[in-house]
Amino acid sequence: MQRIKNNDNQMNSVLMYTSAILLTLVILVGVMKLWHANLTVPFNYGGDGIFTQAYIKGIVDNGWFLNNRFFGAPFGANMFDYPSSDGLTLLWVKFLSFFTQQVGLIVNSSFILTFIMTTITSLYVFRKFGISRTVAVGISLLYSFLPYHFFRGEGHFFLSFYFQVPLLIMIALWIINGEFASYSAIPIRIRDLCRQRKFVLSALICLVSSCIGVYYAFFACFFLFVAGFDAFVRDKRISHIVATVILLCVMGSGVVLNIAPNLIYVHNHGTNAEVAHKSPEDSEIYGLKITQMLLPVSGHRIGFLAKDKALYDASAPLVNENDSATLGVIGSIGFVILIAMAIFGSFLPVSRDILVIRQLAVLNLSGILLATIGGFGTMFALIISPEIRGYNRIVVFIAFLSLFAVGVLVDKLVNLASQYRRLRWVRFILPVFILAVGIYDQTTVHYIPDYNGVRSSYENDARFISQIEHSVPKDSMIFQLPYVPFPENPLVNNMADYDLFRGYLHSQDLSWSYGTMKGRAGDKWYKDVSQQPLDEMLKTISLSGFNGIYIDRYGYKDQANKMIADISQHLDEQPIYSNNQRLVFFNLIKFNNSLKLGYTPQQYEVAQDNALHPLLMSWKGGFSGLEDTTSANWRWCSSTGQSELNNPSDKPKQVEIQMSIATGYPEKSNLYISGTDFSDKLIVSNQSTLYTKIINVPPGNYILKFSSDAKRVDAPQDPRYLVFRVENFKSTILPQKY
Repeated sequence: MQRIKNNDNQMNSVLMYTSAILLTLVILVGVMKLWHANLTVPFNYGGDGIFTQAYIKGIVDNGWFLNNRFFGAPFGANMFDYPSSDGLTLLWVKFLSFFTQQVGLIVNSSFILTFIMTTITSLYVFRKFGISRTVAVGISLLYSFLPYHFFRGEGHFFLSFYFQVPLLIMIALWIINGEFASYSAIPIRIRDLCRQRKFVLSALICLVSSCIGVYYAFFACFFLFVAGFDAFVRDKRISHIVATVILLCVMGSGVVLNIAPNLIYVHNHGTNAEVAHKSPEDSEIYGLKITQMLLPVSGHRIGFLAKDKALYDASAPLVNENDSATLGVIGSIGFVILIAMAIFGSFLPVSRDILVIRQLAVLNLSGILLATIGGFGTMFALIISPEIRGYNRIVVFIAFLSLFAVGVLVDKLVNLASQYRRLRWVRFILPVFILAVGIYDQTTVHYIPDYNGVRSSYENDARFISQIEHSVPKDSMIFQLPYVPFPENPLVNNMADYDLFRGYLHSQDLSWSYGTMKGRAGDKWYKDVSQQPLDEMLKTISLSGFNGIYIDRYGYKDQANKMIADISQHLDEQPIYSNNQRLVFFNLIKFNNSLKLGYTPQQYEVAQDNALHPLLMSWKGGFSGLEDTTSANWRWCSSTGQSELNNPSDKPKQVEIQMSIATGYPEKSNLYISGTDFSDKLIVSNQSTLYTKIINVPPGNYILKFSSDAKRVDAPQDPRYLVFRVENFKSTILPQKY
């Protein structure tokens, strides 16, 4: 009989999870109208969505995401300056790439899977804590269909993977409940902990979670810490702290292992100050707002609610990605209950359900205090690290806690109603009603992608890139304009960030100049070349091996009309246009062949080396940033400073440097310039003094040192220590004599 009962329970569980998965798919298809979708075309084809697709295509093309030979030409690109703790998600992408190389299909299917996985894990946790099947299924679906999930979407692809959050909250509740406490005479028995199945499972969940995004790992560590501290204060047992610390170490170690390649790279190549660095005030800008959690979703299906939310968004300060923090009406009820429980819970009689809600309330209030604008998250940013800035993203934890509270209370109500024959219908109708109201409230028509518009743009770009591939040899390099720093750059006229990845996304064997990491040598080369006079730029990119120029007209105020006309005149060739007239391509093969005829083989080799390995300048010590007008440029320096000439070639170069130097006063002062093989003294004043020098720069770095005994410039409004300025600095590689 017991075996039959167990089999029945297993069958019921299978039916429950199967039903939950099917309901997830049915709701998702209905909300997004997926019958209109072509799953090989991404739902999001712009901004961060394109970056995600390029990231994933990098795995498809190169085996992994850290190095990519198809963008950042001519040197290739890497992602070592852009750390990611998403190893498990990326392994999933790698797994899918064995079955399909369609990036759109990989992204779309993975995004759909996140809904299923979130439903399954939340349902598992609710059932673990005794919530009945029908209630657990309904609340799990509401959690899976949070507005946050759609807002992040495929643009913030990795943030859509929050299915581990319910499991992490489960561990926090286990800690609070003393599941890992030791009651032996010896308070610290790590060996005993490791024999507990729940603890081993918890450690495994923490390890896996550390590989699904650093934000969720960070928030999980916070909640585990709160849980351990709460249990320790209650029972005064050090074993609570020991168990918590072990789990925190597992989580932290997993994150470190994920970013270990990045840390090694930075150790070997130095910190890149231009990439992925945040400021403490960002934690205020992107903090959590209780108002936004309780207000309806933007674009609500009910007109007056949509209008009121739009009015708030237009008038309130600091409205940004935190707009996605809406809990929905059901989640908001749970949130208010948890706040009330945190305040008045001690006055209520103790019962199993009340105890669970109290524990949820402790975690909920702690999360609010951490993430709210001006909360402890800001203190963390000021004192420890500002790298975590999007504290509004904690809403997936807050939402689960809030819906958990609703689930406990609804289940209690259902159980009470089931005791009366006439009210047994409540057991099924109430969860269905809550689910229907919640889904209607949490979703909007804005979650339906513009399938036709996206498909048209996607196919337009695909056809155009195919034309390019057929017009140039295999493995050709394409130079892209306008220059845009990568990653995280604002809109350039009408061109969104990452739009230059469109070429790479649709090509099979071309390499593209966009995508080299800003702040590194490849980016400086790309920027410098793109700013050269047109005839010099064409010569440089030709000598560097590029077979074409790709222009996104949206990146120019005049739609690049002047540039297109000038390039056509220089090349004596007309470009090809994409069907929507946005993208333009010039074939350089004819120009390249003509240019090569003007050199001897030895001269051409030297010219190629100079084009690919120009001197790279950096100004350090007391030098300030570059300032300029339309006709001049300069940089101020304190009493001492130095410039570093980097010769990336393996051959020495003879270089002529030219600059003018001036102080802030008419009195004459001394200025000294020295290198490894010379030292010069100049007499300078506020009248610019021209200085020219020919130096031999070996492979590697060559340092020029500057010092002056001039007085400090009187500039009360400028905090810098200004003594002299270097004007219109220019370095020219001199041709070798044969």
